Parts: sequence; structure tokens; C-alpha cells
Amino acid sequence: MYEMAAGSKPFTGATAFEASAAILHESPAPLPGRIPPALQQIITRCLAKDPRARYRQADEIRSALETAQAGVVPASAPVPAVTVPRVS
Repeated sequence: MYEMAAGSKPFTGATAFEASAAILHESPAPLPGRIPPALQQIITRCLAKDPRARYRQADEIRSALETAQAGVVPASAPVPAVTVPRVS
């Protein structure tokens, strides 16, 4: 969804290993400002590092997208505080 909206991947790396490390440890690249805030919020939640902060089922994403299409910004889900150890 990020790639469709932004036209680029959320994580990059010169090698597959670097890209995998970015997925695990870095925040995604910011979405372009032309992306509506409601869609940005949905995509950000889908890419949350903590699985508990993500949507649990595909129908939740569909519902959030339908709500966003109606012009309503979906309510934010509480995001648990989680520290991700850095790999050197």
C-alpha cells in the first residue's frame, strides 16, 4: 500500500541484507505530502514495528480505507511502547 501511494518503497538498502535490516530497525521513509492524512495514518499503522499496533485482520484495513474515503480520519490505535535493539 505504501509503494502504491508513494511510488517508492518504504525501506531501502544497497543489498538485500541492508534492506532487511532497515525493515526491522528503521522507520519508513516519510510519505509525500500529497497523500491524504487519513491514508498516511492507515499506512503508518500497517507498517508499525510492534505487531500489536498493526491491524489484526484485513477487514479492519478495508473498513479504515472506507472510512478514509468518506473523508474521515480514522481514530488512532494506541501504540505500545517498544524498544527495538540496534544491530551493529
